[in-house]
Amino acid sequence: MNWLAYSGIALVLWGLVGLLQKLGTNRISARSLMVWLTVGFLVLLPWFFQTCRLDSLRSGTLVLGLAGGLTNGLGAWCLFASLEQGAKASIAVPLTALYPINTLDPEAVIVGGGLGSVEGLYWQSFVKATRTHIWVESHRDLPIPHAALGTQAGLIGAAANLWKKVAPGASG
Repeated sequence: MNWLAYSGIALVLWGLVGLLQKLGTNRISARSLMVWLTVGFLVLLPWFFQTCRLDSLRSGTLVLGLAGGLTNGLGAWCLFASLEQGAKASIAVPLTALYPINTLDPEAVIVGGGLGSVEGLYWQSFVKATRTHIWVESHRDLPIPHAALGTQAGLIGAAANLWKKVAPGASG
């Protein structure tokens, strides 16, 4: 399977994750949800161990993997805790994906897809919440426009990428 197929599957699964996380925190505590998330990972381990040999990994690689798992787990727990405290999943889940604003210092954040096509109070709430979570106060006025291509941006980008692969050197 190629990278695009894996990316598409991840997109669908992560879309379900937001829904499942909110439904879960509506019924059990963030800590309990974290335990069950971990159990879900453990269920997958035998499948991963069939193709991965831990004895072939260097200690530095193991430390990076453990650090990645620790930060991923703590980040997931913090998201669950915010949902448990009443955060709307439609705001909290996208906000947790805003870390590039605080680490890459972009000139603008262009919002496409379904979220990029909304207007009114929902959009205003999203922009306000986004600005609140930008760490550097002087960057809180960062432009957050709708994508010019609206909900078609991803489709057009994917088609352009495919065109580059099937017709190298072609323009248009």
